[in-house]
Amino acid sequence: MHFITESSAIPKVDSAFNQLICQQNLPVNASGCADGVFTGESPYDAYDYKHIVEITIKNEKIVAVEYDEINRDGHGKQTDKSYCKEMSSAGTTPALAYPIIEQQLADKQDINGVDMVSGASYSLYRFRYAVMIALMKARLAAVYVK
Repeated sequence: MHFITESSAIPKVDSAFNQLICQQNLPVNASGCADGVFTGESPYDAYDYKHIVEITIKNEKIVAVEYDEINRDGHGKQTDKSYCKEMSSAGTTPALAYPIIEQQLADKQDINGVDMVSGASYSLYRFRYAVMIALMKARLAAVYVK
């Protein structure tokens, strides 16, 4: 999935992502998840950023979400002023877009309910990928807690 996200147009990414979720029965929400804080991350992308999300789950609800893309040098896009200035020509910046998608996940409780933010289309799928990894860890934790 990571390769498709990094190398395909958005319609193909969307189709492949949805197909993979259905075929593999991958989690898209916190149903069946253990309480706790769980982290999901992608491999580094073509621009040397790893996409990292931290979700907090309580009573099968996502109650907090933190997302950023972290460069190999450890710097995040949200706080990178020069990167945000460069991206502002696209109509958004990570400092503006990421809190929106974090809030959407907290509000809608399902990765499929999170909409694209103009100028951050690929970030949405990287975010969803990282959330899915965190949700898989949370579901696995629920199995071992029982």
